[in-house]
Amino acid sequence: MRRDEAEDFIYASYMAAAPQLSFDAPDSEKRHPELTRDLLRSLAHADAAIVTGSKGKGSAARMAAALVQTEQRVGLMTSPHIRRFNERFCVDGVPISDSELAEAVTAVAPAIEKIEDRLLPGEFVSPIGIECAAALAWFRTQGTEADILECGKGARFDDVTNVPHRFCAINTIFLEHTRELGPTISAIAADKAYAIQPECEAAFIGPQEEEAMVQIAQRACALGVPLLEYGRDFEATDIRWGEAGIICTLKNQSQVLEDVELPLLGEFQARNAALALALAEALLGHELAERKVREALGRLRIPGRMELVSKEPLLVVDACINRASAEEAREALAHLGCGPGLIAIVGIPDDKDYAGVVHEMAGVADEIWLTASQNPHYVFTERQGRCLAAEGIETHFAPTVAGALSEARATGRPVCLLGTTSVIAEAEAAIAND
Repeated sequence: MRRDEAEDFIYASYMAAAPQLSFDAPDSEKRHPELTRDLLRSLAHADAAIVTGSKGKGSAARMAAALVQTEQRVGLMTSPHIRRFNERFCVDGVPISDSELAEAVTAVAPAIEKIEDRLLPGEFVSPIGIECAAALAWFRTQGTEADILECGKGARFDDVTNVPHRFCAINTIFLEHTRELGPTISAIAADKAYAIQPECEAAFIGPQEEEAMVQIAQRACALGVPLLEYGRDFEATDIRWGEAGIICTLKNQSQVLEDVELPLLGEFQARNAALALALAEALLGHELAERKVREALGRLRIPGRMELVSKEPLLVVDACINRASAEEAREALAHLGCGPGLIAIVGIPDDKDYAGVVHEMAGVADEIWLTASQNPHYVFTERQGRCLAAEGIETHFAPTVAGALSEARATGRPVCLLGTTSVIAEAEAAIAND
């Protein structure tokens, strides 16, 4: 199996079933994580933690892996990727090679094919289930001592939850993926709370709204799993902006680390770091030396997450699909000293909160431009511009991400691009080729 064939194999089962699936159906009617349960449990070999949430789950997972890596060999699975699929699987921060990806998928393919042989019409083996199997197979060959796995949209119908895990982390939950997970924060939280499984020794919980916390607490209580909560058991305080990013104090039940520097934009990253440190120390079973924490967090790079591409002229890129994230982007722009003339480029599908993002950015940007990803799985239509115009917000449409960036940067004005992950991927490719 070649590398391109391996990636195609991961999506083949879903693509075969797609014509029979209802776009509007929730995950509970489409996804079948039970299909990969036995396979994933058989492939698990190391202490594991899974991470879910609505925002910051990928960042928290990366931070936790960087911290664990200071003492153990650690496997990390995240999604989606920015530029290359290989970014989804890393060991000690190094992505899987093309040949290793092909070998890992080849190794699990016979087991996946056996599952597919007994599928009913319209059923499929989830891509993330196949990804997870391949990741675990590769992690085993690499001798990882700990594995950290990021869930996809939810947890209840996410194959990643099948992996036996000592710990889970549930970062902040808000309204997102309502079509798949449910129309309310309570419904979404009830789904993501399934990251808490009977074998969990503890669940680490990021800042939550009350209705989300109710669902999480009910699940934990029913299973007898203790909760460690942001603001009570761990937290980031004294959060402020420095020259290179965020500075904060990280606190947990056993230590206080003052003036920790994060080379990342956004105060939310300090909260992610507090969650990640608590999770990492639980996996390791002891408190990390202060020097290791500072060094690991000080080296962090998270492409596409409030990424400062250039200062002169300013270019910031962020994977942002809702108003809450846009508020954080707006705050970061203010701290970067963004002057007049800002162009905000927004590339968010019709079924996401493009209006919320635009409304938030309209208060800081002189111009709002809309753009669209070339990814056929996302729907971008002219309806966005019409709806915004009806609300008194005029927009300019640039049909491609590369074209939008080129046109905006040619003005010499500050630019902020916010969008779904495929938009960010196209932006990163355009920047690399510039």
